Amino acid sequence: MVKVIAGKKGIEIKPDFAAWIQTEEAQTFFLEEIKTVAKNFKLNGFEIPHKVHLTTTIFTPMNVLTPSMKMIRTEAKNFFLKEIKQMYGGAKLQGEE
Repeated sequence: MVKVIAGKKGIEIKPDFAAWIQTEEAQTFFLEEIKTVAKNFKLNGFEIPHKVHLTTTIFTPMNVLTPSMKMIRTEAKNFFLKEIKQMYGGAKLQGEE
């Protein structure tokens, strides 16, 4: 699906998808798509992400999901702590000392 949407916008996804999603082009592409969908659903500004981290990591009950496939927020935060800190310039996160 990503390749189809990207193709319509004239964006060529490189054969190495894992490397491509780390590029600025990919970050911009996904943020624009998220903002378009958010606008169509009339979401408020605080409901729309302004930064994203793209990964090929598969979420499983062994890392950040419960057996019923629900996200465990604290586990997800710990799992992606380095990436979250990088996105927000090393700022302290809520609950951090």
